[in-house]
Amino acid sequence: MTSQEYMRKRKTHALNLLLKTSMLLTFLISFISCDWLGGDDHSDPGTQIPNTELFSPLQLGAVAYSGTISPDRKSLLLVNNEFADTIGTLMMDMETYEKKEFSKDFLGTADWSPDGEWIVYTDYSKGRNIFKIKSNGDSITQLTFEGNSIFPRWSPDGEKIVYVWSVYPEGGVHLMDKNGNGKSFLFVGTEPSWSNSGDKIIGWIGLPVGGNVFLLYNFSQSRVVDTLKVMKGESNREPQYSPDGKRVLFWNDRGTYLMDSNGRNIRTVFKYSDNPEDDFDWGASWYSNNQVMYSRFRVTRYIDNNFGGYIEGYSSLYIKHIN
Repeated sequence: MTSQEYMRKRKTHALNLLLKTSMLLTFLISFISCDWLGGDDHSDPGTQIPNTELFSPLQLGAVAYSGTISPDRKSLLLVNNEFADTIGTLMMDMETYEKKEFSKDFLGTADWSPDGEWIVYTDYSKGRNIFKIKSNGDSITQLTFEGNSIFPRWSPDGEKIVYVWSVYPEGGVHLMDKNGNGKSFLFVGTEPSWSNSGDKIIGWIGLPVGGNVFLLYNFSQSRVVDTLKVMKGESNREPQYSPDGKRVLFWNDRGTYLMDSNGRNIRTVFKYSDNPEDDFDWGASWYSNNQVMYSRFRVTRYIDNNFGGYIEGYSSLYIKHIN
């Protein structure tokens, strides 16, 4: 090998090494600067639902509507999470986007029956008991009387209601029929959600170490059959089966996420920003199999008071398509 060939080979080797190093640095920079989970495009907020915007003045926090869509997606139950231009609960016509008063009560953690005839909810002003009311506003019926009963959810066949009774030592997820009879304890957990087949319930429980975990309760075995330890160490909560039961929506302090029903293939729906002056999204729930409804807060002013600060701005409900 001549000296020229040797030098040419050394230069080629050096260039290849430089190229590989550059590619590795590019990958590391991209990995560090992006979210570690795959997901949808955060820059696309989806479609704003008309007539759902609320103004949040300083010191009141993020005032916003939480929405619960009817099974036929023609009506939207609107509850103000704080207080603003209305007191009570509204009903919106999703064709005209007109709002009207539905109830003077605060219908917390509400859920529509599968046939759309009834709405079950927690009344926080009446001892945190569970009631049901017809979708036309008639026939209010009290279902629990012990107090501290929250998160009622209809079974897919409309015959049963699962809920959380937060009283020690029998606190946890309970079951009753649609008329409030036959109450029974299922498992220690909270925020339950039915699978579309009605044979399973997913909830969550906090651990002393390792964050929150999801629990799968199987009715055929009358017990919790699986524990999903996803995103270890995070405050995962409010799991919600998709209408077809194939996916689960949930959130934690980092953002809102989507996973397959077996706890795999986690991807990001929204990632929360550490900058208090950035717009933020929260409160996602299923609108359809491929859409979620959520609240987006548009920040117009922020004042840092060394204790977390005050924000001012506008919140609206949005519908976003997800993959």
